[in-house]
Amino acid sequence: MDATVIVAITGVVGTSTGAILSYRAGLATAREETKRLREQHREEERRNRQGTYHQLVALVNEVMWSDRKRIRELLNQWYFINAGIALFGAPAVVEKARPLSKVLAEGADNPNDKWREETISAAREVVAAMREDIGVAPLSQQSDEA
Repeated sequence: MDATVIVAITGVVGTSTGAILSYRAGLATAREETKRLREQHREEERRNRQGTYHQLVALVNEVMWSDRKRIRELLNQWYFINAGIALFGAPAVVEKARPLSKVLAEGADNPNDKWREETISAAREVVAAMREDIGVAPLSQQSDEA
């Protein structure tokens, strides 16, 4: 074989190998960036749910201790926030929020101690599901560890 042919073949093989290695490195970088962006998106979603969950719990507390006139107004806010839970909340949270909605609506016209107890009980179930969704230890575990 002619030396020129050997040099040409070596050049083509070397260039091809370099291109393949460069492609693989670029692909690995793209995969890492995609992974990073997915994790960032998940964290942003979790923060959004966390904020919505916090609004819901704060509103339930306000509803429980308001007078009748104010409760109706607050229930309109409840429907808005609960819609956010239905759209963006974890399935377990959505499921636990349904009984809470029912309790709130049924007692809105006649808030009394029994209604407040039922609301607290239903809200505890929702809060437990929320804590699990956003990765916070259940209340019973926290008190055991402290």
